[in-house]
Amino acid sequence: MSATKDEAGGLRPNPQAQVEALTAAKIRTFLFEVAEGVSNYRSLHSLTEQVEHQYHGRFLIELIQNAHDALHEEPTREQPARIAIVLDLQDSTHGTLLVANDGQPFTRSNFERLSQLGQSDKDPQKSIGNKGLGFRSVLEVSDRPEVYSRASADSTQFDGYCFAFEPEVVQALRRPMEALAAGGPVPASPVTGGPIVDWAEALLEKFRTRVQAAEAGWLEAETRFLSPYLLPVPRRQVQSPAIKALEARGFMSVIRLPLKSEAAVKLVREHMAQLSPTTLLFLERVRALELAGAAPADRVISRETTQGAGALAHRIVRLSDGQEDYREYEVWTRRIHIADTNEEFRAAVKALPGRWPEIEDVSVSVAVRKAEVPEAGVFSIYLPTGIPTGSAVHVNAPFFGNMSRTDISFNDGYNRRLLNTAAGVVVEVVRGQLAGKHLDEARMILDMLAAYGGDAAASAVHTITEMVFV
Repeated sequence: MSATKDEAGGLRPNPQAQVEALTAAKIRTFLFEVAEGVSNYRSLHSLTEQVEHQYHGRFLIELIQNAHDALHEEPTREQPARIAIVLDLQDSTHGTLLVANDGQPFTRSNFERLSQLGQSDKDPQKSIGNKGLGFRSVLEVSDRPEVYSRASADSTQFDGYCFAFEPEVVQALRRPMEALAAGGPVPASPVTGGPIVDWAEALLEKFRTRVQAAEAGWLEAETRFLSPYLLPVPRRQVQSPAIKALEARGFMSVIRLPLKSEAAVKLVREHMAQLSPTTLLFLERVRALELAGAAPADRVISRETTQGAGALAHRIVRLSDGQEDYREYEVWTRRIHIADTNEEFRAAVKALPGRWPEIEDVSVSVAVRKAEVPEAGVFSIYLPTGIPTGSAVHVNAPFFGNMSRTDISFNDGYNRRLLNTAAGVVVEVVRGQLAGKHLDEARMILDMLAAYGGDAAASAVHTITEMVFV
């Protein structure tokens, strides 16, 4: 593997060489499956299409989630902890959506997992996203996503993992694949410039025999099942002025999405307009969310936290867009240590897929806005799901939701325990911290106990009020 020297004189892997190597390996894997008569690539193509459908309408939330997960868990005062969302109409034919963050640079593991499907390297105890699927949501608005990242916190430019996904890659592979099937010297790969395969003669002959035995055009038809979004290509130079501007402002990583149509531009505007201060309510790592380029005006949503008092973990979260929208929330949190729970709940955790059984602790939070007029509460998996709580209480926990985190099954034992914990927090807050106090506390009690915002989650309110009055 190619390497370069760092400032200390040591060797570090060359990210661009790693991008090329991974894509070259995936191309060889595709051709090997063709030679062996295996079609796993077709199953992967079908799954990719299903994922894109499931995440429809979630692209901006998923981008914010990815940016948040990259931020430092406990940023110092010197670390700005920003996420910037920019719509730049001059950067490409239809305009470009850019999402930047101040977090950790892309690692080799981050890059490899982003280039796979359903293979997240994120810890579900520390990260919002952990299914390895959400990045595919950007394909709703862009068919050629790009990633730029610094090699380290000390880098002065985007010199780390910089790569793109381009539909033309698959088209460029068709001619050398046909040449490989026809016989003669092994052709060069359009991605790396080196031989497209490094096979022994017996495997080459098996591949050629299979392709030549099929009907004309068969191999070209099969390449349609080879997704370009699994084949990253290096970006060796930053050419976009918008990327250079974010690089100059010190952001660590940027996702660049050249938009594919005017309809995509309209959709981006709509989704940016829907972001409110409450979007950041449970995003502990973010201090500022910058929104630029979408009418009517640029905004910066800020988040500040003050520790409160009481037996429960209590804090006051202040959110503002720098204009007229200022919101203050009282937030209470209870931490659950999995090892201390009953056998039924531990079994429910073990039954979860992926890395979920690794979790040791989970935190459940409830929040109420301090205001004269109540605010409809929603369930959050750190970011709002859109599912109403049926009251003016916002509930946040690492619920196990559906693929796009827009639905939560409370029939599931794990999710039900988290919901009951939230109800218990409300009971403890009402009885121990709010009852018998002043007008603001009386308002919050009503917000917590009264049904509000429809009956979609009436069972949650019923659970809470039962526990208060029994």
